[in-house]
Amino acid sequence: MAQTVPARHPAVVLRSKYRQLRAVLAIVVIAVVALSVTVVVLATDDRAGGARSSAPASIPADSDDGPRYLHAPGQGYDGGR
Repeated sequence: MAQTVPARHPAVVLRSKYRQLRAVLAIVVIAVVALSVTVVVLATDDRAGGARSSAPASIPADSDDGPRYLHAPGQGYDGGR
């Protein structure tokens, strides 16, 4: 019985798989570079209106009678005296 598809030489099969692998690798590298560029653009975009501020957050000043502490009623806090 004759074969309908002739057997290919192993070197031809390996070369074909190498070309396919190289094409898939090129696509993956392009995708990674595109995602990296996207992340950098989004991270450095000043028009995004994020909560970032160039000035440091200010700390509220203590009142004249000392700092205010949260405590449960009836603890008898003496103000640190």
